[in-house]
Amino acid sequence: MRLLMLAFGATAVGVVALTACGGGGNTAPSYIAPPQPPAQAGQITLSNTTSQQQLPTSGGYGGTISWPVGSGTVDTSLSTTAPSNVEVVTPSAVRRQKAAAGPTVVYLTISTTSGATLNGFPPAVGLTTPTADSGPWQEAEYSSTVGTWTNVETGAAKGDGVAFPGGKQTLTLAAGGSVTLAFYPGMYPEPTPTPTPTPEATPTNFIAQPNFDSGTQVAIEWPTPNPTPNSTGWTQCTIQTAANGATFPAGQAPFTTYTPDPNATPAAVVEAGGTSAPAGSNSPHATQTTVPTYNGVPYAGVFGSLFANNYYVADWAYNGLCQSLTIPPAATLTMEIFGQGNQIAKYFDFDVMLLNPQGQLLTTLYTEDVITSTSAGDTAYRQISIPNSAFAAYEGQPAELFIGIWTSSGNSTKYSGYYFVDDVNLQGIP
Repeated sequence: MRLLMLAFGATAVGVVALTACGGGGNTAPSYIAPPQPPAQAGQITLSNTTSQQQLPTSGGYGGTISWPVGSGTVDTSLSTTAPSNVEVVTPSAVRRQKAAAGPTVVYLTISTTSGATLNGFPPAVGLTTPTADSGPWQEAEYSSTVGTWTNVETGAAKGDGVAFPGGKQTLTLAAGGSVTLAFYPGMYPEPTPTPTPTPEATPTNFIAQPNFDSGTQVAIEWPTPNPTPNSTGWTQCTIQTAANGATFPAGQAPFTTYTPDPNATPAAVVEAGGTSAPAGSNSPHATQTTVPTYNGVPYAGVFGSLFANNYYVADWAYNGLCQSLTIPPAATLTMEIFGQGNQIAKYFDFDVMLLNPQGQLLTTLYTEDVITSTSAGDTAYRQISIPNSAFAAYEGQPAELFIGIWTSSGNSTKYSGYYFVDDVNLQGIP
């Protein structure tokens, strides 16, 4: 082997290896490609695999962005100056946020010219900083529909920067759409003592008739195919399809061609306390044979019935009550539920879901099945709570809140299954 080295003084500038093979005859020199640098800032096409991209730099800030699985082409920009179409981040701009005095704010804008879907939002970001900023860092998302910033994550110190984990929400951007994230040092939530909130920041209940106590039952008439928007109360509703990117819970599927028979099984209704709730003949025997109400109020939402032998004709699939509303910032949902019956297999689930205004499934907020072959279910009302994280991706959007049951055909024994619901409260900031 002969080694050719080009050098200036005692410092080697480059090395080229030439190999001479025995038996006379030379071969072409072998070549090993140098490692490729990471993808640079700019456009990137999302696919069915995750990918990493280097962020542009601004004011000494930079880093990487880890793109989730998705589709479409997106573009990124990084700036220490707020884009013209968003509000500048200040301590008062992000609700419940106490930012450091005069913090540096780094704005990351994700845009698309032809439309894109990210099956994991926000994407994970590794932000490098030019100096060691004291205190924790926060990540906020700007909602253009309501014109506010909402805190979404706290970053963790990592090397010469801060790491922000990726989210699990699906984000779809229309052609020409964009979303802006902001990163800045500060604390979340506010340190104690917490200042008294201003009246406009006081959480408000966005549900009309939270206790179903309008004094009248909803009409026994199934809207087809979707509920009529009603801003003052509940309407009977069903679900037949899912919006793009949404999926039904495991084991549940809607019947897209099924026509229910109201004479066999009533739709979801609002009923007075003490109304008969017939029990089936199966074991374990249900002990609740009348409609219970919560805390002495007159009415409750009733979902379910006595399912007769070979009840295929009585199968409603998704059967619930809906209310039209706009998802507020800082939304949380609580309600009192009471599930009881004597089904012998998994034919009956309770669901809380968000639908779009067209009646298509957006996301499942809560699902359960407490009535089993060994348990008749509850003996009293209990509260379930759905956190803000379940609503964050839909803030400012019109939606239908669905509360109801899912049933499946296939049983050949008479059984009962009921969910009684009361005191529904969707709290949020107006």
